[in-house]
Amino acid sequence: MSNEKTNKIPVLSEDYNLSLDSDLELARTMKRLCGEYEMCYYTMSTAICEVWDCIVRVAQEIVRRGDCK
Repeated sequence: MSNEKTNKIPVLSEDYNLSLDSDLELARTMKRLCGEYEMCYYTMSTAICEVWDCIVRVAQEIVRRGDCK
């Protein structure tokens, strides 16, 4: 396995539809992304902004659902 492959940060595809995920799946995704963000922060990874953008997308979906109740 090459270093390039092992050093990739898993982020959400821009066209991934979060509205199809359950609330629990959203929470798990947020938890995973926050862990990735922390890792990026401590390793000074250049992927930190990409991970942050994914966190914002998930947060916006959570807020959108909260507005409906």
